[in-house]
Amino acid sequence: MAADIPDIEPSSFFCGDTVTWKIYNSDYLADTYGLSYAMVMTGKIITLTSTAYETYTHLITISSTTSATYTAGTYNWISYFTKTGERWNRGSGQMVLKTNYATQSSGYDARSTVQKIFEALEALILGKATKDQLKIRVGDREITKLSPKQLMDWRNFYANEYYKEIGIGGRPTLVKMKFTTE
Repeated sequence: MAADIPDIEPSSFFCGDTVTWKIYNSDYLADTYGLSYAMVMTGKIITLTSTAYETYTHLITISSTTSATYTAGTYNWISYFTKTGERWNRGSGQMVLKTNYATQSSGYDARSTVQKIFEALEALILGKATKDQLKIRVGDREITKLSPKQLMDWRNFYANEYYKEIGIGGRPTLVKMKFTTE
């Protein structure tokens, strides 16, 4: 049995997946109006066009072959109805296209930028930094030498950001416990 078709845009999917969703709108007949999507990320654009599914329901389908050609990343999208040179805005949002691990020719580093910077700072403090970790890039700024205080400040900042990212909600605190036997 085929899965139900969602009636909302996906928030994310893996490149290489078949992706389908439907949009119902009683003001725009599916066989009269087109529903289009423009998805953009720096240097990339993806355009999608619906097909009629039911009287007022537009179907959007991305084949696995097509989505395999997409570049992973966070895309901003807009959707709009069209008919003979006219256009009506439908909505907008974001969609995350994820890397297809099955197509990687070598390992894939799935760590976030925050985690990479945090781990590089930790390694630097412990004197175990690799050549690549000795240079830290934050945005468009490269940091190669930091005072011990700056190093700890940055480490603490990125530790907090990383712990928030993984759902701890900030840097964990030490809890002391004493066990006794009776």
